[in-house]
Amino acid sequence: MNSKEIDSRLAEIEIFKDYINSRIDHLENHKQAAQRKKDIELFKAQQAQCRTILEYLDDRKSILNHVKNSEVV
Repeated sequence: MNSKEIDSRLAEIEIFKDYINSRIDHLENHKQAAQRKKDIELFKAQQAQCRTILEYLDDRKSILNHVKNSEVV
């Protein structure tokens, strides 16, 4: 994987992270509007899943940056 490919993947990760963050915000709005405890718990669980995805993406980003920085120029 060359530097250009890594940069492309890093950009894709940032776009996906932005989408996941907007999804978390969207779920927060629904959670606040929810009346039933069951619905509130569902939105909390979905937000937790999104945060797990963000952690995974941050890990992938770190790995890609490490590979990029380790390349012999």
